[in-house]
Amino acid sequence: MAVGQLAPSQDAGANWAAASGLIERAAGGGARLLILPEQTMLAQRAGDPARFAALAGDAWSWWPQALSDAARDFGLAVVAGGFAPFGRLGACAPAGACVPARASVPAGAGVPAGAGVPAGAGVPAGASVPAGACVPAGAGDADCAGVDALGDGAGARGGDGPGDEGVGAGAETADIRPWNVLVAVDADGRVAACQPKARLYDAFAYRESAMVRPGPLTGARPVELAGLRLGLVNCYELRFPELARRLVAAGAEVLALSAAWARGPHKEEQWTALAKARAIENCVYLLAAGARAKDTIGRSMILDPDGVVRAGLGQEPQGLALAEVDTALIAATRQRVGSAPAQDG
Repeated sequence: MAVGQLAPSQDAGANWAAASGLIERAAGGGARLLILPEQTMLAQRAGDPARFAALAGDAWSWWPQALSDAARDFGLAVVAGGFAPFGRLGACAPAGACVPARASVPAGAGVPAGAGVPAGAGVPAGASVPAGACVPAGAGDADCAGVDALGDGAGARGGDGPGDEGVGAGAETADIRPWNVLVAVDADGRVAACQPKARLYDAFAYRESAMVRPGPLTGARPVELAGLRLGLVNCYELRFPELARRLVAAGAEVLALSAAWARGPHKEEQWTALAKARAIENCVYLLAAGARAKDTIGRSMILDPDGVVRAGLGQEPQGLALAEVDTALIAATRQRVGSAPAQDG
């Protein structure tokens, strides 16, 4: 398995050139799975939300397909971070995913009406619509209800960081904020998951919720990739152990962490300590891919269930680290330490 490190900018084309090069290198090195950082598609910078939303919209028009094509061409499963414009999650959602109630969905995108669509979604009988929320294919009505916040109702809510009270006094900013998503693609190029970030980085004087909208706090599930059950964790979510625990309780064997971990006092120490804690307390491998730009630390690494670094990178702007993932070691570690998180409630 591999983790890749790159230095994203607001030039999506240049970012893709770096990402596709890492995909080719990982496949050439024998990896079956590559984790790339948060913001692989596009760097998120504080500033004008409208400009960022426009950049995200332009990149999202081609980036998910490029990711799928590269995964298929090189026979490699990939997880990477992007930004999905509001109302356009269907570009990456698997067939059969739920369309949230009140979502605005155009006809003709090729997913049969009624496939995972809850009552009241406003989809005319017989219409073909894109899946509007990234939950697994075949999910039932209860799951659809759980992601209703991805519909129009999410716009009024700000980030989930400390002291959040929404964004602005009105709905103008909320209407244009994209989701910060992790896109998981299998080796056949099929999108297996498109998971919005639930815990936004409203901390350390930064306010991510001014630029992107939060996903639901519940409903994330492990995804099957490269013969493993992966739990997807997006950057700041690393600080919330209950999120990782739920994924492991649902069967995750590996935590795939994509991040653009901000620089600052003691931030590198916190990154390492938190990543090791999530691996050790859950007895899982943790594959951490960090962006390395002027304001982010890099420090990508692969940790085993004992929190031992099996492979890692420093602060190089681009690089690749590879290591074996032994599922038998997960079971052995849990037996040795008397912990079986996958069976916890």
